[in-house]
Amino acid sequence: MAISKLMHMKETAGNPSRHLKRAIEYIMNPEKTNDQKYVKVNQALYVNQINSEQIYERMLHTKRIFGKEWGRQGYHFIISFADQDHITPEEAVQIIDEIQREYLKDVYECVYAVHDNTEHLHGHLIFNSIDCVKGMKYHYKKGDWEKDILPCVNKVCKKWGLKELRLEERVDQERYGEHKNKWDDFLRAGIDDMIQEVSTYQEFLLELTKRDYEWKDGKYLSIFPKKMGKKRFRRTAQLGEEYTKERLEQRIYEEKKRKGTEYKIQNQRKYKKKFNMNVQGIQKRIILFIWRGQKYKNDRSRNSDRSFYYDQKKYIRQAMYLQSRGYYKKSQIVQRNQELWKLEKEAQKIRKKIYNQKQKTKNIQEEKIPVDEQLKVKNELKRINNVLEDIRKEKQMTYSIMREIENKKQKNKERGKL
Repeated sequence: MAISKLMHMKETAGNPSRHLKRAIEYIMNPEKTNDQKYVKVNQALYVNQINSEQIYERMLHTKRIFGKEWGRQGYHFIISFADQDHITPEEAVQIIDEIQREYLKDVYECVYAVHDNTEHLHGHLIFNSIDCVKGMKYHYKKGDWEKDILPCVNKVCKKWGLKELRLEERVDQERYGEHKNKWDDFLRAGIDDMIQEVSTYQEFLLELTKRDYEWKDGKYLSIFPKKMGKKRFRRTAQLGEEYTKERLEQRIYEEKKRKGTEYKIQNQRKYKKKFNMNVQGIQKRIILFIWRGQKYKNDRSRNSDRSFYYDQKKYIRQAMYLQSRGYYKKSQIVQRNQELWKLEKEAQKIRKKIYNQKQKTKNIQEEKIPVDEQLKVKNELKRINNVLEDIRKEKQMTYSIMREIENKKQKNKERGKL
């Protein structure tokens, strides 16, 4: 057995976690996992049912809670099994489960699957880049393989009676002839993964270069991973019928078409809502703040001030409030603020009246007061307190919007624009 590839998924423009979503969909493909029979999640990943959409949304939810939606989105381990191991898919699932429990400790949300649709059994393990307990990011550094991952894998190998991995085997003993089947699985898994990430054949070639492959594109496509000890190119056509040059181009086109159809169906209503929005006045200004903040957020360095993150949350709440109320002028906000002042005073008078009534009942023996009347007073007091809380929250929102407008005017005056 060997972990033949350790990969991370970077953020992308638009939807930062697009690669994470595609990777989860790929490893959970029913055609590759016997109708998802060999798909499992760990205890840290709480989902009602095992499907790619729920798993992706849960990982995304964890990122949002800790405000870490950017940077590396997740990690992908590919685990291969040799023919001489004589492992069944069910046993492979158990082995991968033990590896993830030994290494991840049920702290990182994880989904793993075994693919039995190829000649050689192999598994995939994807875990979130954010610790769901403390919100810390996972960091893979040079030397972690030898220090952390290798001991965990060998511990599980020893338990199952499999050959333990050695550090020098990764560098000196991975010769093409002796480990042909293993490298074929490695190449197939790498190509399958890259097809999920690209839209054209030319992008596929660029992706090969990014992932440290050398390649020659002529009548046949030949590739060579630079990590191999001896330089020798391998024709993709020799990996199977699904990996010929013509078939790769066709698969890339089919995958692009499938994703385009799914994306269009999933976002059709969102597009209609977006283009039918009547954004004007203050709404437009608040949305501009959000756009500028997101642009800065994408380009920021790790050591920059993080206060903009909280500003973004504030602007989003303001934009949602303005859109729901249909306000786009300052005069409307001021008028609503005055109305809230009046409503708050009226609610306070009503609460005081109910409270005085409740105090009077305390002086009278409880036996003389019906239980229904006591509950009625308590419920009325609770209701008016909730009303007051809502009024004060909305009043605070109008204040924050008015303050934002005044701050903008003051800045413009300082710059000599007014």
